[in-house]
Amino acid sequence: MKKLMISILLFVPYIMYAQGSDNRITKDYQDFISTTGIFVKYSDVIIPSISLDDYISIDAKIRTVWGQEHNTYFLILEKSSDTKPVMIEYTDLKEINRAYAKLLNEVTTDYTLQQDYLESKFTTNDNSFSIGYYVKKKKIHWYIRLNNNKYDYYKYGDLAKNLLTIQTEIEKIISFEGK
Repeated sequence: MKKLMISILLFVPYIMYAQGSDNRITKDYQDFISTTGIFVKYSDVIIPSISLDDYISIDAKIRTVWGQEHNTYFLILEKSSDTKPVMIEYTDLKEINRAYAKLLNEVTTDYTLQQDYLESKFTTNDNSFSIGYYVKKKKIHWYIRLNNNKYDYYKYGDLAKNLLTIQTEIEKIISFEGK
């Protein structure tokens, strides 16, 4: 009787495995593809540089990362080839434009508060991009920060227009590509 019980206990796992296994023949090509990596395809559209003042401009381009279901779009900003570029995803760019509009509306009110120093800014979650202003000695100073490199600028109306234009350009690409 003991031998019968031991035999049953030894064969139960095999019986359970045999019932649970999938004995179908694989015909789908996806089942044979390696899962160790993926293909990435992207394209860039170079757009005019963003001028911050008479001496500082930032190179800009729109990158499309092609996906099977949908594409992803980025604004890439780079001060020079020796600095790390900032990549801003399209939905983040829309949020930056909304935040920038809010900053433009608040700057006059903040200026009248007569503080020794006052700063207001918007920063992306990864801290790679900030835009804002500070009021010091009764002067308003606008700045943009790319990967911890801060650049003051004076053409803040031009920057707002450029960021909105870039958003519109990405929307044109999206409507053209349909993804």
